[in-house]
Amino acid sequence: MTPEVIQIVVPILTALIASIGTLIATKSTNKKDVTVNDRKSLSEDEKAFRQELKEIINSYKDDLEEAREEIRTLSEEVAQLHKINLELTLENKRLQVKVDDLRTELQWFRDKKEG
Repeated sequence: MTPEVIQIVVPILTALIASIGTLIATKSTNKKDVTVNDRKSLSEDEKAFRQELKEIINSYKDDLEEAREEIRTLSEEVAQLHKINLELTLENKRLQVKVDDLRTELQWFRDKKEG
């Protein structure tokens, strides 16, 4: 090769090699930028997902507390109704004894009247 050809080819080769190097560096930087953007996007999605989960959990906590309060109220009502049932059962037994006594007395009067 002549010195004139070398003077033309060397700058062209240098420019090509520099261009290829710049292209590779740019692609690498773009991939890093995309990765960083993907991470940011994923992080934001994760934050939104966690916030939604927190809201759902808080809603369930509220529902659970309401259910517990209703259970307490119903338990108190059941205890009160059980007490009333016992009182009515005792009253029924007392009245049954009175009815039996009155039947016995009525039978005694009938027997006395007939005899």
